[in-house]
Amino acid sequence: MGSFISLFIVVALGYLIARILKGYIPQAYLDMISLAGSFWIVAFVYFFLFWLAFEAGHLLLLFTGKLESTKSKLPKAFPAMAVVSIVIFVVMVITAGYFNNRQIVIREMSIDIDKAVSENQNLRVVMVTDIHLGYIVDGKRAEQIIKVINDQKPDIVFLTGDIIDIDTKTVVANGGAAALDKIEAPLGVFACLGNREEYAGEDASFELLDSVGINVLRDEFINLANGLQIAGRLDVSRERFGKSRKPLKNIIGVADKNMPIILLDHQPKALKEAQDAGVDLILCGHTHNGQFWPFNYVVKMIFDVAYGYAKWGDMNIYVSNGVGTWGPPVRIGLPPEIVVINIHFTGKVLTGDKGLPLQSSGQ
Repeated sequence: MGSFISLFIVVALGYLIARILKGYIPQAYLDMISLAGSFWIVAFVYFFLFWLAFEAGHLLLLFTGKLESTKSKLPKAFPAMAVVSIVIFVVMVITAGYFNNRQIVIREMSIDIDKAVSENQNLRVVMVTDIHLGYIVDGKRAEQIIKVINDQKPDIVFLTGDIIDIDTKTVVANGGAAALDKIEAPLGVFACLGNREEYAGEDASFELLDSVGINVLRDEFINLANGLQIAGRLDVSRERFGKSRKPLKNIIGVADKNMPIILLDHQPKALKEAQDAGVDLILCGHTHNGQFWPFNYVVKMIFDVAYGYAKWGDMNIYVSNGVGTWGPPVRIGLPPEIVVINIHFTGKVLTGDKGLPLQSSGQ
C-alpha cells in the first residue's frame, strides 16, 4: 500500500517534480515523470468534474426528499461500478485527446489590406504559436512541426511566443533548437516572446532564438525592404516580475501609416491599443483555446478574442490555439494548428525604397 501511495504522489506531482529534480537525475527519467504528471493534470480535472456532478445530484435528491428511495433502487455494487466506469471514460478521453494533439491541421485564410508594398502585392504568411519546446515537445516533434511549416512554402514566418517551454538548455539538448534552424522563408522568420520565455529567461531565450536565425522583436519595430512593417512586443506577463513593456505607440511611432503594419503580441490582451495605433494585422497565441474542455469557455470569458479570426474596423486579428501544448500533450476539442494567411495588398503602390534598419524604438 505504501508503494502505491508513493507512486501516486510521484505521478500526481510529476510535472512539478521533473522541474525540481532537473540536473539530479537522467533526462530520460525526467521526461517520463513529467509526461506522467502532465496526463494526471487532465485526469484530475475530469475526476473533479465528475465529483461535482455527483455532489450536485446528491444535493438535488436530498432537497427533493428522494435520496433514500433512489439509493434503495441502486445495486449494492453501484459505487464500484461508477468508479470503474468513470476511470475507463477518463482514460478513453485522454487517449483520444492525445491522438488528437498529434494531428496538426492547416488553417488557411485570405485577407485584404488596403495598403501596398513596393513589390509583390501578395504575401503568404505562416503563423505558428505556442510550440512549447522542452520536455514534452522534443526535437523529433519539432522536426515534424518545421516540416509542416516548410511544406506551406511561406514567404515569411511569424512565431508569436511560447516557442520555448521553461528551459533553454533542454531545447538545445533534445534537438529542438536545431529543428528551428531549418525553417525556410525568403523574407525571414520573425518572433515575439511569450510568458514561457519570461520563465526561461528573456535574454537566454533571445540568444537561443537569435542563434538559429530567428529575428526576435522585443518591443521593437522593423521595416523590410519592400515596405512591410513588423513590430513585436514583449509579453505582458513581465509585469508580474516588476518589469514593464513599452506602450505600442512608442514602438511603432516611426512607422509609415501608409504602409502595412503587422504586430506580433503573444497574449491577445491589448487589441484595442493595437487598433488605436493603426495596426493592420495582429497575430497572437497564448490561449490554446482552453486546450481541453471546459476551459475553452473560460478563455472566452477572459479575452475579447480567444480564438480564430476577427476584424475590428480596419484591423485584422488572428488568435491561434497553437501547435504545441502547455503541460499535458492532450487536446480535447480543436487539434493543433498552423495558420496560413494569404494577404493581398489592395492599396496604391508607392514607389521608392522604404527599407530601414531595425528600429529599437528608443531602447
